[in-house]
Amino acid sequence: MNSHEAVPASDPAVEAIMVLAGTIVQNDGYVDKPWTGITLIATAGWQEPFYVKEIFGYCYYGRDHSPAWRAELPTPLDDTEAAIISLAQVMAERDETAPWNHCMIQIDRATESFDGSYDYSDQCPWRPDFSRLDDWVEDLRPGSP
Repeated sequence: MNSHEAVPASDPAVEAIMVLAGTIVQNDGYVDKPWTGITLIATAGWQEPFYVKEIFGYCYYGRDHSPAWRAELPTPLDDTEAAIISLAQVMAERDETAPWNHCMIQIDRATESFDGSYDYSDQCPWRPDFSRLDDWVEDLRPGSP
């Protein structure tokens, strides 16, 4: 598993993740909601044409809000999926590697920060643990230790 490391601002991958984060937070499905954080997990398909095979995510609200989180995705998904594929392609070109297979994007509204984690294996490391779903989802909350 590889996390996004500090890179120069002129790096096209930085621009691509900024476009992705902006696409997510400006999405009609999130604009008017009082969310505190968003986590999206995507699996990409690399057979031409490139596509997002699977995407799921969580919208977090204040810990005292009921519910504290909901399984939600940006709607519509087209722009978000296009930005995910663009990010993967830009990172692969920059790093001269194959594109990652899975990514987790986390956005924290209070700090206006975002982070990306990437995985190149066949198995997604961020599969839901249904035996402890509430705790598992909270572990993915942006800004969680």
